[in-house]
Amino acid sequence: MRKHPGTSTRSARGSVRSERELAYYQAFRNSNDYMFFTDSNGVILDVNDAFIRRFGYAVSEAVGKTPRIVRSRQTPVETYRRMWSSIIDVGKGYWRGRIVNRTKSGQEIPVMLSITAVRGAAGEIVGFVSSAVDLSEHEQLHQRLAANEALATVGSMAAVVAHEIRNPLGSIVTAAGSIARGDLNPKEQKLLMDVLRNESARLSKTLGDF
Repeated sequence: MRKHPGTSTRSARGSVRSERELAYYQAFRNSNDYMFFTDSNGVILDVNDAFIRRFGYAVSEAVGKTPRIVRSRQTPVETYRRMWSSIIDVGKGYWRGRIVNRTKSGQEIPVMLSITAVRGAAGEIVGFVSSAVDLSEHEQLHQRLAANEALATVGSMAAVVAHEIRNPLGSIVTAAGSIARGDLNPKEQKLLMDVLRNESARLSKTLGDF
C-alpha cells in the first residue's frame, strides 16, 4: 500500500504535540504554586502536588468537588461575583487578586489567586485553570515590620515627651523649693505661684497630647 505523503508529517506533529502536552502536565504537577483545573461547570478534574501538601486534600477528595472546598468566609461574596464576572468576560477571560482560602484542617491562608478561562476552538469555555501563591510568610513579615516601626515611633514619641516633661517639671521643683523656704516677700511668692500654675498646666497639656 502506498503511504499518503502527509502521513509522516501528521505523525510527527502528533508526536510533538504529545510531548508538549506531557511537558505542560509535568509543569502543572511539579509547580510550587497551588494549582488545579476544572471543567466548564467548575468541577475539579485534577490538582497538583503543591495543592495536596498545602490544603490537605487527597486527589480523590478534591477531584469531583468544586473550589468551594477551599472557600473561606473571610473572602466576601462580592469578591467572588467580581471574580467570575471578569473570568467569563470574553474581552478579559481571567481574574487575579488576593483572597483567603481555607485548608481541610481549617487554617486560613491568604493567597494571590489567578484563574483563567480555557476556551475551545469555537470560543466556548471548556474549563478553568487556577493558580495560587501563598502570601502567609510575606504578610507575617509585613506585620512584624509594621510592629517594629510602630515601636520605633512610640520610642521617638516617648523621647519627645520626656523632654517636654523635664522642662516644666524642673521649673515646678525649683519654684516649690523656693516657696518652701518661707523667706519670700508677697510679690516673689505670687510670681512663683504663677510659675507653678503655668508650668503645671503646660505639663498637663503635654501629657494630654501624648
